[in-house]
Amino acid sequence: MVEWANRASFASQFITRVKSARVESFSEVEMETLLGLPKGSYKDYETHRLLPHHLILRFCLFTGLDVVELFGGYARALHRGNGDGRK
Repeated sequence: MVEWANRASFASQFITRVKSARVESFSEVEMETLLGLPKGSYKDYETHRLLPHHLILRFCLFTGLDVVELFGGYARALHRGNGDGRK
């Protein structure tokens, strides 16, 4: 059974997933450039602010993180079924 997170817990987990995905592929400066952000602004999205909606798809494309996994962390579990993405 899926346990839904409260707002603060969701935000904290979302921010953690953003940082983890970015660290695997890019530096903070590189991610700022890729997302077209002002210098020094990306750090906020790994500490206390949620990544804005208009940046989410680009972030996922650059990092290879599945959008569903970014939002809920469930994509890996869903794809473990029979090897073809179905349970």
